[in-house]
Amino acid sequence: MRKIPEFKVEIKREISPTPRGAPGGIRRGQDDGMRALFKKNLPEFHWVPVETWALNAGVPDVEFCAPNGVSGWIEFKCYGKKGQIPALKPSQIGWIDRRIRVKGRVFIGVKKGEKLFLAPGERARDFLDALMGPLSWAEIREHLRTR
Repeated sequence: MRKIPEFKVEIKREISPTPRGAPGGIRRGQDDGMRALFKKNLPEFHWVPVETWALNAGVPDVEFCAPNGVSGWIEFKCYGKKGQIPALKPSQIGWIDRRIRVKGRVFIGVKKGEKLFLAPGERARDFLDALMGPLSWAEIREHLRTR
């Protein structure tokens, strides 16, 4: 019987803060820790982080479900350290508009320094003019769980 040579394959996994092919580069901490902050301060909610930039542009950062069964989506935005104003991409506005049309619930969560604000998805095109806040966690909880 003829002997088959053994092959050894070594797989090296490269860990990069910017996934290859990510448009503009998705960087760790791009939302300035807002996902973790919401999860920590609203632990009774079920949170699902969403990273679909390669498959479906515009999908918000997290999907949530409140204890009373009310669910929705949040797109997180932060003011830059040098005061840069956050903006939504056209694909994000399009996704939010389509979800709102079918009675879905979407919010834009904005962080400016240590202050948190929410804007309703219905105002995606001018969300900075529609900011509610600064809000406490109790106020954020109430906005998210109310139909």
